[in-house]
Amino acid sequence: MMKLLKYDLKRNATTFLSVGAILIALQLIISIMGNIRGWDPKIILTLTIVLYSFVGTFSVILVAITYRKNIKAYSRRLLPQRSSNIIFSVLVLGWITFIVLLAISVLHIVIYNYFERILSADQIADLLGSVPDVLVVLFQLFWAYTFLFVTIMLASTLSASIKGRLGGWIGIISFFAIQSALNWLEVKLLGETNGASGLVISRGTEVELTNMTGGGQLTIDRSLLLIDWRTVAIELIFIALIVYATVLLLNRKEQV
Repeated sequence: MMKLLKYDLKRNATTFLSVGAILIALQLIISIMGNIRGWDPKIILTLTIVLYSFVGTFSVILVAITYRKNIKAYSRRLLPQRSSNIIFSVLVLGWITFIVLLAISVLHIVIYNYFERILSADQIADLLGSVPDVLVVLFQLFWAYTFLFVTIMLASTLSASIKGRLGGWIGIISFFAIQSALNWLEVKLLGETNGASGLVISRGTEVELTNMTGGGQLTIDRSLLLIDWRTVAIELIFIALIVYATVLLLNRKEQV
């Protein structure tokens, strides 16, 4: 698996480095020029979030394309590698891109806040809470990202297994069908009505920043900032089944 991962990293290194450099340059331009020209902080924040969202989406697409190329490449079939290694090497590649992007965004926030003093030390402490709170958020993001990627890989493998345009439509439909099936199962078993892919923070946790530069209020509702391990267990079984189904499809090399 490590050999496949190293190959994927080398093949995509130029693209990742270019995108990273462009991201940093644009964020510097937005932060510096925005403050020099007196832009509304909401505009700067919106542009920053949009840019990070765009890069994050681009990274997911690039990793998905990498997986698609790997399962279609004849040379990969000649390597003495298990099908599961193809899956996990791309999954680790996705984790690496996610961690790097997250690290850049956190560093950006720290540097920007250092110069602009948007949040005081007490407000930052209220926002972050205890170390367990931070770990919970990181776990939720990691878990949702993992489920997204294994779902994309199964949908992509299904698409590649069926010749013609029908394969593409089957892949798209299967991606949304898996998400819907998981939500339906969680509702039936747990009574959850607004959860999705383990991202518990989206189930009601509220963080409100109101006019922070003018001494406004910071409101945080952590009542639902918890990990529902029943949901995690269900989704872990789903992930295992998705990986197993993907391996079965990859083993049918004459069709993929």
